[in-house]
Amino acid sequence: MKPVSPSTAGGALLALLGGVVMFGWWMQSSPLVSVLPGFTPMVFNTALCFVLAGSALLTPVSDAVRYRRVTTAIGGVLAIIAALVLAEHLLQTNLGIDWAPLHAWLNDSNPNAGRMSSGTACGFLMSGAVLILATRVRRPWVGTLVRLLTLGVGFSWAWRCTLPPGFSFSRSACGPRGGGSSGAGCRCLRGRTTGSRSSAR
Repeated sequence: MKPVSPSTAGGALLALLGGVVMFGWWMQSSPLVSVLPGFTPMVFNTALCFVLAGSALLTPVSDAVRYRRVTTAIGGVLAIIAALVLAEHLLQTNLGIDWAPLHAWLNDSNPNAGRMSSGTACGFLMSGAVLILATRVRRPWVGTLVRLLTLGVGFSWAWRCTLPPGFSFSRSACGPRGGGSSGAGCRCLRGRTTGSRSSAR
């Protein structure tokens, strides 16, 4: 029996995690969208990006041309979703990509229902860039850039995972209007302790 490679195992876990959470939103199941008890609910777009990233890792590398096309397409979709979410945070606008009606049943304190946090969006933006560049390493500087982006993705997710439940970025102490979107254009940090569902991932 051929051993399973780490990338295949990781891809399967990511796709499974994202698929379970997406199913949870459709079925309106709090335990499924929170992944584990006490965790912040994972929004639909984050789960979708996990499925896409997992699919990229599951793509066979035996056919180099097909592998490059698939990973480039998935990387592009990840980068576009992440860039649009970041634009929503920076411009404080709604571009209609957050699946808000799908999240309406869950009563949490996220002021923008279904919106991915800016930290998570940055992680997926770098992930998309890594997938696009990984098959194009022909020059030393490109290889260095891919490695730096890979490290950035790892540090981004590690940092997000080490935050205590209920911790989020807030603009309420930064501008004249309180209650801004979590993580958007922050100059201040505030730990919120009102509950584990204070910000979406």
